[in-house]
Amino acid sequence: MILITGANGFVGHKLMELCEDTVASPSLRNVTQEIVNRMIEESNADVVVHTAAISDIGACEADPEASYFANVQIPMYLANACKKSDRKLICFRNLARESSAIQ
Repeated sequence: MILITGANGFVGHKLMELCEDTVASPSLRNVTQEIVNRMIEESNADVVVHTAAISDIGACEADPEASYFANVQIPMYLANACKKSDRKLICFRNLARESSAIQ
């Protein structure tokens, strides 16, 4: 079983279409470590694919706290929960908008 976060986004939606034996995670807004732990345990997933994020630069600049929570804290919650329950975690990150800063 594969648990996919961000299943309503472009990458998550495509993964849901292309992969077998998938389940979409519930919304991760306002989650805590305990909620994420329980979500992963109850999903019975072997693998978690994290595609959810706030990727719009304007939205990140307008609300840095929400951006930090979505783009840093939630992935940390997922990593902790997966490590604790011996599951694999795959995180996607969109670098397309950051590529000019990398060059």
